[in-house]
Amino acid sequence: MRSSCLDRRPLRAAAAAAALAAALVIACGREDVELAPARASSGGSDAVVDDCSASVPGALLAARPPLGWNGYNAFGCSSELNEAKVKANVDALVDSGMLAAGYQYVNLDQCWQLPRSQAQTRVFDAARLPGGVAGLAQLLHDRGLLLGLFAPIGDCLGTPAGDGFEAVDAQSYAEWGVDYLKYVACPGRAAERAAVERLEAALRDTERPIVLSLAGPPFAEWMPRVAQLWRTSVNVAPRWESIVEHIDETTPLAAYARPGAFNDPDMLEIGNHALTESEERVQLAVWSILSAPLLAGNDLTAMDETTRAMLTNADVIALDQDPLGLQGALIRREGDVDVLAKPLASCGARGVVLWNRGVSPAQVTLGWSELWLAAGPAKVQDLWAHADVPAEPDGVTVTVPPHDAVALRVTGSEPPLPLGEVYLSDLPWTYAVSGFGPIELDTSNGEDEAADGRSMRLRGAAYNKGIGAHAPSLIRYRLGQKCSRFMADVGIDDETGGFGTAEFEIWADGTKLFDSGVVTGRTPSKRVDIDVTGRRELRLFVDTGGDDYGHDHADWADARLSCDTSP
Repeated sequence: MRSSCLDRRPLRAAAAAAALAAALVIACGREDVELAPARASSGGSDAVVDDCSASVPGALLAARPPLGWNGYNAFGCSSELNEAKVKANVDALVDSGMLAAGYQYVNLDQCWQLPRSQAQTRVFDAARLPGGVAGLAQLLHDRGLLLGLFAPIGDCLGTPAGDGFEAVDAQSYAEWGVDYLKYVACPGRAAERAAVERLEAALRDTERPIVLSLAGPPFAEWMPRVAQLWRTSVNVAPRWESIVEHIDETTPLAAYARPGAFNDPDMLEIGNHALTESEERVQLAVWSILSAPLLAGNDLTAMDETTRAMLTNADVIALDQDPLGLQGALIRREGDVDVLAKPLASCGARGVVLWNRGVSPAQVTLGWSELWLAAGPAKVQDLWAHADVPAEPDGVTVTVPPHDAVALRVTGSEPPLPLGEVYLSDLPWTYAVSGFGPIELDTSNGEDEAADGRSMRLRGAAYNKGIGAHAPSLIRYRLGQKCSRFMADVGIDDETGGFGTAEFEIWADGTKLFDSGVVTGRTPSKRVDIDVTGRRELRLFVDTGGDDYGHDHADWADARLSCDTSP
């Protein structure tokens, strides 16, 4: 874990350091401090109350998905994209309200660099960037913006390789004032873990907060352990079929997303006039519910009002920037409509996006229980129309036009918090995704339909209570600062016949409290007994353990909480 943001500034002249400090406050975001527990306000009481807010470690880099601009989708390597054009787009970004909406990064992609110098440092094309990287970084920092650069891992794409030059490159990035690095695998090759780990270590050694964005698909389970962002697919294309493909490749990876670690389905094509307006709504709405980076890829100097209004829609962007950092779970697929939903950091609040891949309108009825809400009335807001949507006591019905997306914020009632000694299988969760089949209560995971699991067994020991999941999976419970201990036995169920690998992790308020390491179908079960005092939430994560997804039947056997007995 890198140290806190403002402690990682490189030493430099006082004036430059002051300007950089302002930029770093933006880079780290409001979650760069541990949020204090809310307390009851009546009568000076010091009793903790449940406020549903998020608490994120102060040292966390990229606590929320980055927002910014990259000119590659609009200009490619055209000579039109030079320093003057970048500065014009910076002016447009500020003047259009995009900076105010959260777009902070200005990223230079490929085609800006020449062969390395005799000292093996990176060299930028002086004809294209006469002010140099440090000069551009200073200009951006002075305006409250941040700079991103591009580098390939291997020798390809017309830019010198980073592999073998990690230390010298990282030092250059720190000296120039770089805030974001897009590290790219060569076409047709997957990212090499050792090379990425060497760069991550070199960046950490500079003590400067540089977001590492890995563009090296296909996804591998090690990527979230090294980078803050990782691409889930090849480059997006300005076609509807490509948008659908990128959504379908990113949606199953929801378990890996958390503050400081996000799936990246690539840049936005909004405003490039290749997609219809409704298809552009799909990209922005789905990218936002997926907690993906939002990097505009259009020419901001030629942006029309429709594009500007879409890119600066604060209500939709709020889905993306919610501090819980959860990726929308696919809670239902009904015909051509996918329903994605996630909890938000406000009591009873849920973000919902329904998108239609088909060519006909579709009507979908959504119940509150599907959103992990308690029974009772709820308020529904249309985030495109900025208007309330009529709802029934137990749900809402909406029509989703073809190649379009409906984006909603639903505010209802949270399920009750746990009381006393209670099994997790007797509690309602507030978020759940599983690699194969639904998560099961008191049985193993059967991979297909609900209630198709078997009796839970770990190395011959039978369990009547527990949670059966399949890697990769993530289950979230609200604790409301009312619980003191979490206990369970964890392992791969005996039904796999000794096959399978997995890794069990327990997170609370952005901090990892337990890691089983890689376990197999023959590893003895591991006993968990951890302190969760003062925690607002509990997240149970199971990774694949580094192999494929087969036989990863993960049991949280006898999973239970010890909590206060008073409501």
